[in-house]
Amino acid sequence: MQQQYERIKHSGIVLDLPPEEVPPEAWTSGLNVHFKDLATERSGGYDEYAEPLPDFPNQQPKFLMSLLTPSIAYWMYPTNDKIWVTDGLVHYDITPVGGITPDIPLGSWTGCILNGIPVLNNQYDPPVWWDGNTANPMQVLADWPTGYTCKSLRSYKFHLFAFNITDDQGQNFPELLRWSNGADPGSLPTSWTPAADNDSGDAQLSSTPGGIVDAERLRDSLIIYKDFSCYVGQYVAGQYVFSFRKLFLTDGIQSTNCVAEVHGQHYVFTGDDVIRHDGNQSESLVTWKIKKSLLGAIDPANKDACLVAARHTTDELWICIPEQGNELLTKAYIINLKTGDIGIRVLPQIAHVERGIVTADEADIAWDDDPQAWDQDTTAWDQATYSVTADSFLAADYENSRLLSIDTLDSNAGEDVVAFFVRTGMDLGDWTKQKFVNAVYPRITGETGETINIRVGYQNIFDEPITWSDQIPYVIGDDVYVPCQVTGRYISIRFESVGGKRWQLHKYTLKYSTEGIY
Repeated sequence: MQQQYERIKHSGIVLDLPPEEVPPEAWTSGLNVHFKDLATERSGGYDEYAEPLPDFPNQQPKFLMSLLTPSIAYWMYPTNDKIWVTDGLVHYDITPVGGITPDIPLGSWTGCILNGIPVLNNQYDPPVWWDGNTANPMQVLADWPTGYTCKSLRSYKFHLFAFNITDDQGQNFPELLRWSNGADPGSLPTSWTPAADNDSGDAQLSSTPGGIVDAERLRDSLIIYKDFSCYVGQYVAGQYVFSFRKLFLTDGIQSTNCVAEVHGQHYVFTGDDVIRHDGNQSESLVTWKIKKSLLGAIDPANKDACLVAARHTTDELWICIPEQGNELLTKAYIINLKTGDIGIRVLPQIAHVERGIVTADEADIAWDDDPQAWDQDTTAWDQATYSVTADSFLAADYENSRLLSIDTLDSNAGEDVVAFFVRTGMDLGDWTKQKFVNAVYPRITGETGETINIRVGYQNIFDEPITWSDQIPYVIGDDVYVPCQVTGRYISIRFESVGGKRWQLHKYTLKYSTEGIY
């Protein structure tokens, strides 16, 4: 009997393979965990953002869009029958005159910014824009055809693009797109009607099946996604203004808001995969990891609520889904875009997640109120009330009629975060031999005094139930190892915490001896 040590640095969750086939460095299960700085990290919590929504609980947020002005970071959000904007302190009603269609289905809203001006679209009403004055309502786009609607609306170059058009008679043209004339700097387009003196126009992408769902800019191009394929749109000026060619004939998009651009690449939830592409080549990020589990978890009746969000400062991509039996988003699969590691996080019944500037700074510092001496002051005069580096997520909590800032607390607005990650079925190099594990040496960083519970389990054949030890508490800053007594051919380990602050597991070492075959 020889004493041995197995040093293991785990990263990423793999759900789609039997535990015995999972690479040694991967976890086989986990929740409220993501992967950061080459470590396994317990996810953060969330906090309520701004004051409670007006007319609580009748105003339930369905969509979010960030708007940065030179001095204020706004968040725009439509609810059941209104459109609101908040600066983190006050909520302003900017519903267009005449109102909006009430109770629009989740997943129907899209939005974009052109020349610093926000535009929102909901598939049931004409697209509307806002001038940035909280005293003014949103307005219908100039020259928008009366009675027409579109599935999604995006900006590209100096134009607005409308996709999947329905006319004033209710007839839908799913393969049709239209673009406006070019807008002057600082303004929006003035015409959607093609004429000799403007460059508005339209096109049909009818050479592949399915309708146009959404689009997103990629460097100097516009990638247009249909149900089962996608196209590249490029500005060519002249008579045609824009040209369109087929890109991928097998990769489309799940629904609106299911693509994100990060560092010159698109990350797309296609409906049967999550891919990354640069406009030429694509690759799957989830095959043999969580692809089958992800697709099997989505509620088919509410698949249009799915969305993709990217947080650039942490290089994270969130694939948010409504799980079986849910109308709202209840789970996020979080992909580390540098390493490819995938974590999983519980979502609190939300309608939307969006990247932007999340800040609650009160106001600019007035010149007379600046407390620093002139030769010691490092702030800028007339500075904005936000930091452009404060890249974060805001969530629309539909169930509780509130906005939530993500990862600003260690708790979920005062409720404990329960997190765990598990590795099962480890043969430690020889599945034929029994192993006796008598200690675990974890390297965990976090708040001194926080307790992490560890369990060690075993199996003698790969498909039998795991026999687990009792929970063994490990106190950060006090303990070096935890003792245990577990014997089996396949060894499993589980780390779990309830409440407390965030912590990271960098690696752990198993102390064990190899026994005989029986």
